[in-house]
Amino acid sequence: MYYCLFGQKVIKKSFLDFAEKDFLIWNDLFDPSDKDIVSDKNLFEYNLPSFEKINEIESSSRFYVENRTLYMTASLLENSHSEHPKLSNVMFVLNGSCLVTIRKASLESFKIVENKILNQTIEGSLEGINIFIELLHTIIDRLADLLEDLEKQLEDLSVTIFEKQKYTALRSVLTLIGKKAIRLSKIHESLLSLLRLVMFVNQHTENKNNVFKFNLFSKDLSSLQEYSSSLSQKIDLLLNTTLGLINIEQNQIIKILSVGSLFFMPPTLIASIYGMNFVHMPELEWHYGYPFALFMMLFSSFWSIYYAKKRGWF
Repeated sequence: MYYCLFGQKVIKKSFLDFAEKDFLIWNDLFDPSDKDIVSDKNLFEYNLPSFEKINEIESSSRFYVENRTLYMTASLLENSHSEHPKLSNVMFVLNGSCLVTIRKASLESFKIVENKILNQTIEGSLEGINIFIELLHTIIDRLADLLEDLEKQLEDLSVTIFEKQKYTALRSVLTLIGKKAIRLSKIHESLLSLLRLVMFVNQHTENKNNVFKFNLFSKDLSSLQEYSSSLSQKIDLLLNTTLGLINIEQNQIIKILSVGSLFFMPPTLIASIYGMNFVHMPELEWHYGYPFALFMMLFSSFWSIYYAKKRGWF
């Protein structure tokens, strides 16, 4: 979509409605085809890369200057509140007073900034650099909210771990911890890509006011990275605690089975002795041989349990 400035008003236009005389401030290419990208190349003075180039991981492909135009790629979180968030690359192209964004993901931050532009609540004049700054500010705020929400979830999870110490409950908790760790790693990766972007654009900015804002963004992103690192340590602690409790639970089960086997071992030994088919076994001819054998079995069983309990084995 094309966002054009008419006086003090911003109008949203499609490709078919756009005219060369329109003063374009933001060109948001959402899930464009190769044909759309070629059409934009022909319409404007700057080159637009393909998605294949946008998804490259080399720093030289993600941040570069061409004909006084800045090309920057950041990995942003898509479906951030779902169980399976994923990272999607978004390219920002700054060319004079115009901003171009190329993306495949539907991002809430872009919708928020779009509403601000159309309602004229954006800070500063309506031009590409200020829209870019507003986008960065909104994206960073949302990432901060995600980290705060994740911390609350980890607090609830820590309470659950120490309240539900059964193996079946802890196994489900282990799955939740894994999901939180994956979410945090994606947030951390997004923060890192944004920090690199801010550092790059700051090197090519001359406006002192904008330099000040980018420095603030850099400090915010650095602090959020430290915050995410502390959450990562907390996840490691919860993971180790859960695995430790599962191990204790399994050891308890093994201990019960061991004590059970200790109860039956002496009677089994006695029964095995008197079950041997030797000719000369005096007890077999004894009148009280059978009750004596039963007594020995019961006595040896209870004596084994008493001995194990006295030693603190259970």
